[in-house]
Amino acid sequence: MINHITDTQQGAFSYFTDNWCERVAKDIVFLREFTSGHVHTGDCIEWYTEKPEDEKYQAFRQTVMTSGKPYLDLPGNHDLTTFRQHVRSANEWAASVVGREKANSEMLLGDVAVLGISPDYIRRNADNTGYLNEYLSSETISWLDEKLQKYSSKRVWIGSHYFPLPHARNPVGPTGPAVGDWNKISEVLASHGNVVGWLSGDSHRAPGDQDTVRRIQAGNRKIWSINAPSSSGLGNPTAVVHQWTRYAGSLYVTDTLDDAIEVRWRNHLSARWENPLGEYVKVYRDSTD
Repeated sequence: MINHITDTQQGAFSYFTDNWCERVAKDIVFLREFTSGHVHTGDCIEWYTEKPEDEKYQAFRQTVMTSGKPYLDLPGNHDLTTFRQHVRSANEWAASVVGREKANSEMLLGDVAVLGISPDYIRRNADNTGYLNEYLSSETISWLDEKLQKYSSKRVWIGSHYFPLPHARNPVGPTGPAVGDWNKISEVLASHGNVVGWLSGDSHRAPGDQDTVRRIQAGNRKIWSINAPSSSGLGNPTAVVHQWTRYAGSLYVTDTLDDAIEVRWRNHLSARWENPLGEYVKVYRDSTD
């Protein structure tokens, strides 16, 4: 079972997320027997100041890692840039936050492998009010191809901050940024038959959003795409403070190994399992749209 964390954005809104994230981290550790590993799909902090306050996320990460389970993380738009022209690369984030040289990373959980990928930089739009679709570098595409070959005997999940382009359901679905250049990515995925699904964040979905889990086309086959709610309870589209104060949590995703997945919603604020779609354990099968 994968514990899917995203969009903690520590430092946002007068630092209310700091206290919430401490509770989130402690509850995740409490549930350590329920998971094989943790995946954080970005926006670890809210970069407001000239120097990003990475120590906040470091503390969160260190607490979660006391679970004794593997941990994979990757940067989001709020980790790499601000609207005041501050910017750093994904690899600079990796070196300063978690002490590694590259943002792209891998995690092995028995029969399942997780690959975390990032664009080199995050780009703002022309009027500096939002973000553009992001494209993976040729180096990252090659890295993904190599790792899929390395884990050819495993079931592979891919993680990124933005959701993959086919996840958007216009005009009903979100119109925010996505991992673009899907044709190139699909070519890589089509050459490997071991990709099961894709984990992402950024959208701050409501817990009961029907589009949290979708089946998307990836090359000549379909895979799962899971776009999770903010783990610190931030809403969307404006990330209004306390918009989802009833719920700040993460997802627990089980790959059942038979073309189905099970998804559980954990509310870390109340330390309870939630049933936003009417079931505490939501089973999605291959026919899911």
